[in-house]
Amino acid sequence: MKKLPLLIIGAVLILVFGLISGCGEDSVSDSIPGASGGGGGYVLTVGAGVNPTYTWTGGATNFLAVQIVGGAWPTVWQVSYYDAWPLILGDGLVSPVTHGTKPADANVYEIFATELTLTGGTLYRVSIYNLAFEGTYQEFTP
Repeated sequence: MKKLPLLIIGAVLILVFGLISGCGEDSVSDSIPGASGGGGGYVLTVGAGVNPTYTWTGGATNFLAVQIVGGAWPTVWQVSYYDAWPLILGDGLVSPVTHGTKPADANVYEIFATELTLTGGTLYRVSIYNLAFEGTYQEFTP
C-alpha cells in the first residue's frame, strides 16, 4: 500500500478546508497577518477627498480593494496585479494609486467599480495585500 498518495490527499484536504473556514462574512483584509494599519511590512496612508490617493511603503503589492465598512462589507473599487512573477521581481501595484484611476498594467474589476468617486461622510476601508496575504488596511471617511 502506498502511503504517499494518501498523505498528499490528506494535505490537500486540510488545505482546502482551511481555506474554506477562512471565508466568512468578514472582509478579506481581516485575515491579513498584522493587518491594523501597518502589517506585513506595509505602511498605508490615505489622502483627502472623494478620490483619495492611496500611498504605501514596503514595496509592491498585488491587490488594492476599497470597501464600505459594516453590513455586508461591499467592495466598491478593486484593482489587482495578480501575476506572481512581478511580485517576486519587485513589480506589481506600486504606490501611489489614485481612487477611480486604473494603474498601469493593472486590472480593474468592473463588478467592484461601483464607486469611482467615493461618497463623503461614509466610512471606508482600503486594503492592500500581496500573494502571500501580507498586507494592511486603513479605515477612512472622505
